[in-house]
Amino acid sequence: MVAERTATLERKSGFRRYKKGNIPPMSMSATRWLAWSPAWSPAWSPAWLLAAVGLLWAAVGQAQASAPAPQAATVSAALVPAGGSLAAGRFVSHFEDAGRSLGMDAVRAGSAALPFLPVQEERPNFGYSTSAHWLRLAVDPGSAPLDLLLEIAMPSLDSIDLYTPLGAAYGVQHAGDQVPWAERGYRPARFFLLAWGVLLVFIVLSALRNFALVPSNFLTMNGLHFGVAFDILLLSFGLGDRINLLRREKLEAQAALLESTQRQERELAQRVDERTVQLEDANRKLRIEAQERDALVQKLAEDETRMRHLAQHDALTGLPNRLPLQERFALATEYAKRNEHKIAVMLLDLDHFKELNDTRGHAAGAWTLSASIGVAFYPDAGASLGDLLKLADAAMYSDKAQRTRRGVHVPVKPA
Repeated sequence: MVAERTATLERKSGFRRYKKGNIPPMSMSATRWLAWSPAWSPAWSPAWLLAAVGLLWAAVGQAQASAPAPQAATVSAALVPAGGSLAAGRFVSHFEDAGRSLGMDAVRAGSAALPFLPVQEERPNFGYSTSAHWLRLAVDPGSAPLDLLLEIAMPSLDSIDLYTPLGAAYGVQHAGDQVPWAERGYRPARFFLLAWGVLLVFIVLSALRNFALVPSNFLTMNGLHFGVAFDILLLSFGLGDRINLLRREKLEAQAALLESTQRQERELAQRVDERTVQLEDANRKLRIEAQERDALVQKLAEDETRMRHLAQHDALTGLPNRLPLQERFALATEYAKRNEHKIAVMLLDLDHFKELNDTRGHAAGAWTLSASIGVAFYPDAGASLGDLLKLADAAMYSDKAQRTRRGVHVPVKPA
């Protein structure tokens, strides 16, 4: 008997729980590859049947070689009904690797050259074979993500490898009857299997008693009732175990979620602490820079004040020099014009001061000397500071020439 292989795509809404070993939903817009290795070919196949299949296969291969290779259709979101299923056979391309020597990388690299042919059957059947069968399924979700569940309705397949695209690489998931039970079995299924097995045994015993093949006693006469009772009991155990399993899975999921949340909180707290330290360091550096900037600004202000003082005062006596004299003279003349006042510009010079420094030295300045003074009036002698200074200077030297003690000479503006 040749078993059928069925691949079905179901469109799901929401979430669904999957047992260990099941194939999870696909949510990608790329090509899926499915490879399986069915059971070995039986040795009791008749020679004439093998010859007929060989001739038919050769004829089909020759016809396919002469015609261009057709392409399988692409599964799209519009084809899969909401909450329903879609037979994926007619969307699958098939390639048989007789030597079972190709891996996923080789098949993917040479997929354009390999003879992938569309199956064009809703439930493809390749019979018993020692070959590796590669199936290619293209999915186009369109603009919105598409969640699909790929169901392989043939649990007796030896090995099934599902390759799904994960970025630039492909992820692989394994299934099949060669996978150890511990990796693909579901524990409550044992109770369900035992329940139906016990019921079947009692049904067989009741049938054998009816044919007088087993003795008639209390057990065989009421076997059907015992079978139903054991069946209900074992199914109850299975249901209870399933509830306990779901509760344990829920607790494990909650514990994992709690652990993940706590880990994220610890990582967040650590990042906050690190960020706080960084901010404190940055604030400390900013405070230091602000203090340095304030000190620099204060120093610049002091330097500016000192330079302004040096520019406006005599270095020896510390008295204002010609620059502030010009500023104050301008203000004084404006005041004199408004109030019809006069301004006196005076020049004073110590008599014989240079001779004293040359003969007695600079340290001998506590001596008594006479002074010569020249005065010029605004606006009688002139209107500008330069003219007044010249006239005051001339009057001062005239006073020196007359050698009068503390005399004051007042020049008159020439006619």
